[in-house]
Amino acid sequence: MFLKKILIFIILLFAIGLQNSTAQVENVGLNAADRAFEQKKYSEAIELYENILTTKKQYSESMLLKMAFIKEKANDIPAALYYLHTYYNRNTDEKVLQKIIDIAENNKYKGHKPSDIQYLFFIFHQYTLIIISLILLLTVGSGTFLFMRHQKGLDILFPTILLAFVALFFLYLYDFGMPAASAIIKTNKAIAMDSPSAGASQVNMIEKGTCVQILAKEDIWFKILYEDKTMYLRENNMWIIQ
Repeated sequence: MFLKKILIFIILLFAIGLQNSTAQVENVGLNAADRAFEQKKYSEAIELYENILTTKKQYSESMLLKMAFIKEKANDIPAALYYLHTYYNRNTDEKVLQKIIDIAENNKYKGHKPSDIQYLFFIFHQYTLIIISLILLLTVGSGTFLFMRHQKGLDILFPTILLAFVALFFLYLYDFGMPAASAIIKTNKAIAMDSPSAGASQVNMIEKGTCVQILAKEDIWFKILYEDKTMYLRENNMWIIQ
């Protein structure tokens, strides 16, 4: 039993050490990229940043903004928009959203301005904890108010229905109201098909830099919504906004 405890302790120490070593390696890579960016060695910096993003599947908000800056400076506008969108999905920043809209409009790229409903969803999920706390306070207060009215023999049917409607609305936003996933076309004149097959009929050619909504995935194909029509694109034609 004693030897077993010693063995478990050694394994835990090894795991912690391995985790710390991995974190140190990642920090070294990010520090090197940041150093190259500060020295205006943008080609070196973007290569290091993209390596971190693709191999580690990790990124910071600062890193995304620097990558967007480098791509915009290199006139790779679709890639710059991709990094800005990814940042915006993590942090609903009004300045970044306006930057996205301005760049897209200046370059005549479609689909980058969120609808009012999409904007509402972004805001809701950005401040979920605060909103839920307010909803709970409202629910408790409303419940107390209804109970007091009931005790006085007053009608509570309409207020109860109204409260239930509001609660269901916010429940919908929380559970089902995430805005549809989006993607940016990264190839010139991506060919959209009417079904997920190479032998399907071509229905559209979508310009590079266009932002489309993703509805579903089927193998290497994505079902998208573009110009209020559903169609299919190969996965390698798009950057999926995380």
